[in-house]
Amino acid sequence: MFAVSSKKVKSAVVRNKIKRRMREAYRLNQHCLKGDACLHFLISYIYVGPSQLCDFKIVQEKVIASLHYLRELLTQNYDDSSQA
Repeated sequence: MFAVSSKKVKSAVVRNKIKRRMREAYRLNQHCLKGDACLHFLISYIYVGPSQLCDFKIVQEKVIASLHYLRELLTQNYDDSSQA
């Protein structure tokens, strides 16, 4: 799920463009979550940045950082459960 607040970003055109950039950044980097375990989960991204249009490079860096963080949590939990 990708969300941009209409209270923060007034223009629908800008909101939709930000959501498209977030979806594309996720699509290009979703391979970071592929692993051996067959896990299914829901991810939600909520844009809380400035009201003006954000560059795709910045959005992609943030999405990559969040996916790597999530991957670390998943592997950490998987390792803990396999040792018990």
